[in-house]
Amino acid sequence: MSAPAKMQSAARTDACEKRWLLVLGILFIGAVLRAPLTSVGPLAGSIRDSLGISNAMAGILTTLPLLAFALLSPFAPKLSRRFGMEPVLFAALALLTVGIGLRSLAGIGTLFLGTILLGLAIAVCNVLLPGLIKREFSDKIGMMTGVYSVSMNLCGAIASGISVPIALELGLGWHGALGFWGILSIVSLLFWLPQMRSRRQPTAAAVSAKGTETVNLWRSGLAWQVTLFMGLQSLLFYTVIAWLPEIMKQQGLAADYSGWMLSLMQFSVLPFTFLVPIVAGRLANQQLLAAFTAALFFLRGTGRALRQYGADAAVGDHDGNWRGIRL
Repeated sequence: MSAPAKMQSAARTDACEKRWLLVLGILFIGAVLRAPLTSVGPLAGSIRDSLGISNAMAGILTTLPLLAFALLSPFAPKLSRRFGMEPVLFAALALLTVGIGLRSLAGIGTLFLGTILLGLAIAVCNVLLPGLIKREFSDKIGMMTGVYSVSMNLCGAIASGISVPIALELGLGWHGALGFWGILSIVSLLFWLPQMRSRRQPTAAAVSAKGTETVNLWRSGLAWQVTLFMGLQSLLFYTVIAWLPEIMKQQGLAADYSGWMLSLMQFSVLPFTFLVPIVAGRLANQQLLAAFTAALFFLRGTGRALRQYGADAAVGDHDGNWRGIRL
């Protein structure tokens, strides 16, 4: 083999390795975006009783990350243009790790401060990661969105199921069960390190953005429709995530069983999470998928009204749908 051919072969191998490292980095970031949130619901009663806080304060604990989403999400693209997408994601993962650590310490102050920090970190990742997928995998957006969403929902489901066993059977308490996910966050940081060496310059992104047509989102009907769709979906989903285990415990079910029921609800999302982004990417109009999602919302609501716990699994189906429809 000639020298130029060897160089070309080495370049292709290097590019392939970098691409796979990027895929792994995306998967690990996705894995840590849901688990710190879905692990709280099954432990809410233990946290409340341990710290002597009211149900209202426990509710605030699950609401703070969502408020952080609303607060920081509009500024995430500006941070990306200023500092680059890869460094901002790395900083968000570092902040997430700090937040998880603070939240697992004893004390009401650190519990809420850590929750705010991890909410801010997840907000940045939620905004930038889909954009990174569009930029780096423009020919496979649906596939990569499905893979990333599966990673996120799979780990979120596992977190709901094993939180109580970690707290009780391993004797770590709710502190250890919440802090456990800091390990996954540190692993995500390590897997994202290679992207810091091969990141794109933010100036190039800013220059390319100047040539694009500016759209006034405040006057866009589609933007408001997507906002309402995502907002209402998030309201219903995170309400169930936060309070379903506690409702089940009040009905006489064991804490670990309640956690696994919440886990089952999220496991049901996985086929939809993978397939819907691929299907949505091939459709010229996603209105049918949006209508199907709304129907699943309705079925889940009526199922709960009839006190059929198994119907709660339907909430996972449409939670998986909205990401593909959005993109």
